[in-house]
Amino acid sequence: MKLTLLRRSPVLLAALAACLAAGCGAKPVEVAPVMGKLTLNGKPLGKHRVEFVPEEPTGDRFLRSIAETDDKGQFTLMCDNGQPGAVVGWHKVVIAPIRFRGRAEEYPFAADNPNQPRRSTAGDVPTAGKLALYSSPGSTPERREVKAGDNVIEIALTN
Repeated sequence: MKLTLLRRSPVLLAALAACLAAGCGAKPVEVAPVMGKLTLNGKPLGKHRVEFVPEEPTGDRFLRSIAETDDKGQFTLMCDNGQPGAVVGWHKVVIAPIRFRGRAEEYPFAADNPNQPRRSTAGDVPTAGKLALYSSPGSTPERREVKAGDNVIEIALTN
């Protein structure tokens, strides 16, 4: 009686067989820890966002990884799924200045009156024009491979 539904529905039986043969269900995506350093002309590039965008599909959910560089240009990637690191495989590397909100004296690139609160734009950052090429997955020439295990990735830009 339990197999009656399967015997009566050849379509259901065929779908079940196809799933079993193909390995039905989402294959888990492998994520590996990634830390690194971003430099421009040999100097640490702080206050920038580093984004790793996978070149291959990452299952049913797109999993990119993002980090912000500290004053030493160091970063540690965090994947969209909450895991530290990035999906194993090749990535386009997107780099952009962090848009900053707050008082000008808190922002090292400010050239205006430090007593005036303001919202900065990418134009406030001296690297904004130099790094425009790196600001989207479609234009960036930077590619990096994330391998299984710990990854330390140096991104050395020049202009």
